[in-house]
Amino acid sequence: MLPLSDGASEDLHWVLQEIVKEGGEAYICEASFVDGLSDGQIEASFQAARGADYEAIAARGDASRRVLYRRR
Repeated sequence: MLPLSDGASEDLHWVLQEIVKEGGEAYICEASFVDGLSDGQIEASFQAARGADYEAIAARGDASRRVLYRRR
């Protein structure tokens, strides 16, 4: 699930093309919630759930960069 944006659409189409090129099948669909949370609430929930994951990845990247810098 990704928010509907030009960047996300471009990324999904690239992934779809790679899957098809390797002999697989892929589909992209657009969906909306008809009751309950708004699109903005869904997006905020997704970002909050992934926020800690992204922070951990960034921290590992920073640590790797520091190690490489010291080795120079």
